[in-house]
Amino acid sequence: MFEGFVGAFIFFISLIQVLGPIKGSSWSYSKTRTLY
Repeated sequence: MFEGFVGAFIFFISLIQVLGPIKGSSWSYSKTRTLY
């Protein structure tokens, strides 16, 4: 069960990485601002 959770988490991260610049550039920009 824990491995499935990690796999889903990695899949979710990669999905955000791909859809971020395509879908909401402003959202990814604000997300980068909070990180830095």
